Amino acid sequence: MPGEHGRVLDRGRSRRALGPPWLPALIVLAATGLVNAPRASAEIVPSPSPAAACRPTPATPSDGPLVAPSDEAGGSSATVDATGPSRVSPSPVMAGGSGLLPGEWRRLAPAPFASTGPLGVWTGSRLLVLDAATGRTATYDPGKDRWREMRTAPFGLDAHIPGHAIWTGVELLVWDRSERSLGAAFDPSSNDWRRLPPAPVGGQVVAVAWMDERAVVLTDEPGFAAYDPESDCWRTLAAPPTGLTGPVRLFWTGRELLAAGMPPGVASWNPATEVWTMAPLSPLGRSTDVPVLAGDQLVYLSYGSRVEGQVVDGAFDGPSAAWKVIDTPCRVSTDYAVWTGRVVTDGFHDAFDPVTGTCYRLPRTRDRSRTGELRSWTGQDFVIWSGGGGEEVPAKPDGIAFRPTTP
Repeated sequence: MPGEHGRVLDRGRSRRALGPPWLPALIVLAATGLVNAPRASAEIVPSPSPAAACRPTPATPSDGPLVAPSDEAGGSSATVDATGPSRVSPSPVMAGGSGLLPGEWRRLAPAPFASTGPLGVWTGSRLLVLDAATGRTATYDPGKDRWREMRTAPFGLDAHIPGHAIWTGVELLVWDRSERSLGAAFDPSSNDWRRLPPAPVGGQVVAVAWMDERAVVLTDEPGFAAYDPESDCWRTLAAPPTGLTGPVRLFWTGRELLAAGMPPGVASWNPATEVWTMAPLSPLGRSTDVPVLAGDQLVYLSYGSRVEGQVVDGAFDGPSAAWKVIDTPCRVSTDYAVWTGRVVTDGFHDAFDPVTGTCYRLPRTRDRSRTGELRSWTGQDFVIWSGGGGEEVPAKPDGIAFRPTTP
């Protein structure tokens, strides 16, 4: 089953990358966070001048410490022009008949280490993983079912507060979620780490995305900034509208950046004009999970949060900026899901096709009861790696993978 790699975390490639395009995929949990702000209906926000937010800094040696910045630059403020509230009448999408999704589970070879707070990205040929607590790093070749331990990162992240990871086509970029928001880059071709300059906006990094040639980060103040790995330089941008609250994810569609919060609210950012636009009000309820990007639409599925009389499943179409309600019994939570290019699945019970509205059952496996695990789509396999089985169960160095086949 071919994948379109709709997830924002690994989409695109750096202009420094050579050779054929990478096939980056998504990381599910790494781009969630909290942005506390009052809810609004529709807003347009201009970006501030790029001015002095761009601050190139030299890279640190790979074996040197990653030192926390001693001070933080403040972000610039922006004027907010609010338009009147708007609403789109939801059009229901009915679920089709259920059947078994063809495919099979397999067990992965054990990794050199386990992790209760793993970060990871798909590079196009390898799964690159990082243990947030120890900095241990490894790559996994799914074709050979073989791990290779790489150079340990010269810093540690809080394993209880997972950070954020994206793939640029050349490097892994990571940030932790401490108040210092430390960042680093790893180049697997040279097996070398370097320190990132501190972001020019304050607060914890709560969401990240890769936009073809630059990374963008959102902090909980909120602050918004872009990082260019080629120049090792930051630029301050206007933060999203105040209509976004709760856990927020950033998604790059290839044309625009979508910021999705909870309760469901969406703002789009045009990279050409650097203007934010708040989408119409959502028809979905407050119990809705954070979404996953499936092609051009954000899909919200909230198995486990469904209550009678409240709509929690739906989709937001980016090109038309329209909402629709999804009526499905599918047991999928997009908090933990990936987009394979055809179905949305969290690997627990079911898979949902957002084009046809069909819900498929996954083949059963006895090894899915993990917490804090890494979930990634590689283009062929849905990989679940490491994590523990609960408070009393230590982290596991192994994993499982599901490879679907076309029905």
